[in-house]
Amino acid sequence: MPNILRPLLLCLSLIALASLGACTVFRSNLSWADDLPGSDRANVAETVAALVADRIPPGGKPVALVAPSFTQAGSPFAGELKSALEARGYTILEDDIKADDVHRLRYLLTAYRHGYLLRIYLDDIEASTILSRGGNGQLAAIAPLAIRGGPL
Repeated sequence: MPNILRPLLLCLSLIALASLGACTVFRSNLSWADDLPGSDRANVAETVAALVADRIPPGGKPVALVAPSFTQAGSPFAGELKSALEARGYTILEDDIKADDVHRLRYLLTAYRHGYLLRIYLDDIEASTILSRGGNGQLAAIAPLAIRGGPL
């Protein structure tokens, strides 16, 4: 019996290792936003625009908005975010995100429990928070942004 267990454990270990590697291979570098009502889209877009404004001044390099996943072509949130950034004075690029002279902005907004998890990637900065409905019914961050990378 022990002779049978050893090859079985080896095979299971190899399968587990291969599946961990697949997590990084299939990780998307695109933006994503779960469906939100219109007022929530505007509110979350303003939250993202405020973070961008806190990190980089308008009028400098353009901001390359990383396209949403192909399943979200024409995403209403992407349009709302573009408008919020342009209203703050940023030039937005949606096509040439590989240029060196741009700030690269990617977002992930996914449903989480009774709210949403918001992740923002701006150049070498990653910021995350959880959004939940406040007493006024609006989505708002329930914790300060957790920021990783880049200058603080």
